[in-house]
Amino acid sequence: MKISPRFGLAGLKPKPRSTACCAAWSCSPSLACISSGQTSAWVRHTRSTGFIELYREIVQSLPYEYLRKQLQEVGRGYKGNVALHPMFQRSPGVVRALLAIDPEDIESSTAAMQWLAAQPGLSKHEMSLVDVTYRIKTPEDAINALDSLVKLATFSSSNKKIVIMIDEYQRIGELRPKIMMENNASLHTLFNANPTRLELMLSFSFGNKDNVDYMLSSELKSRAELESINLDILSNDEAIEFMRDLLAQFRLQQDSQWAFPFMPETLDSLIQYIVDEKKKAITPRRLMLYTHHVLSNYLLDRDPGPSGIQFDEIRGYLDDPNLGASDIDAPEEND
Repeated sequence: MKISPRFGLAGLKPKPRSTACCAAWSCSPSLACISSGQTSAWVRHTRSTGFIELYREIVQSLPYEYLRKQLQEVGRGYKGNVALHPMFQRSPGVVRALLAIDPEDIESSTAAMQWLAAQPGLSKHEMSLVDVTYRIKTPEDAINALDSLVKLATFSSSNKKIVIMIDEYQRIGELRPKIMMENNASLHTLFNANPTRLELMLSFSFGNKDNVDYMLSSELKSRAELESINLDILSNDEAIEFMRDLLAQFRLQQDSQWAFPFMPETLDSLIQYIVDEKKKAITPRRLMLYTHHVLSNYLLDRDPGPSGIQFDEIRGYLDDPNLGASDIDAPEEND
């Protein structure tokens, strides 16, 4: 049994002379991961006020520990201050922020991550902890910082690539035309600066893929490969297998706790909750929506125990009306 097309995917492709390839994904993890020389980040497009908000979501999904290791690789082969390396020419604060992220210094780490994410309101004291003198305040600042981060993530190998998937990109249509143009132009500029290092996946949740034409600028459409994907409805066993594969993407080393940060029983109960109480079919997107929602809220309140999160601990988050508002089936396409 099939459901109607849920995603129209626009994959931005490199220039024709490039040998890099581009593939569209039907789904993607909700946290950044390192796999097969590829760094990936999933974000959801919100009803933002501009590219800075989209930038913030992207940066917060990146693996800072991996980027710090990459920074060490850059330093080994560069004489002098790493912040003066050509890849950081337009955003030297990226280096200082990554260096300030230290598990032993919570205050400096917090300030550094807030600076990287362009959080407003950083005090002079917090700026001094990061050792930066400017803030990321404009789309140009955000593009420069992302450009440096992409080049850093893919440093030392022509095979490395960063993949950024922006879910629910149709929400850009709810913005003012000026802001819509700003987001599209910023993504196009970033891609042009990294045509072989970066892949952008933009997902759209509506039945008719022709609507994509109204959401993308002509520049983005000239680079896009459009695909419509049908997502199968999963059985309970298939849903568990999907979650096993998905969570494995986040692990540098596999171990017996395949379901962590959840307990295996928690995932069983969550799937049964969706079927029995919500009366919904199990799809990859719905599984990611529910697990991402409960995990994000849980981590704001506490850390998971060594055995993982129990279902009773996340049951209250499932009553959040915001979750229900996001869990809407795509309308059937007209024949």
